[in-house]
Amino acid sequence: MLADVVTCIAVGSALGPLGWWGMRNARALVPPQLPEPEREKRVRVMRRGAVTAQCLAIVFALAGIMLALI
Repeated sequence: MLADVVTCIAVGSALGPLGWWGMRNARALVPPQLPEPEREKRVRVMRRGAVTAQCLAIVFALAGIMLALI
């Protein structure tokens, strides 16, 4: 049971900063040689993935807290 709590908290702790970093650096991570419409599309996709990572971080953190309380 303790391993489950630690795993959930660890995954949540890793996904939160990863999502935050991805959100801030999405434009720099897309190759500059792409045409502008394609570049903007990929930036939006990367930012959407970053938001998903942040949401999953919250879910894993809450799951870890709930497991600790049970």
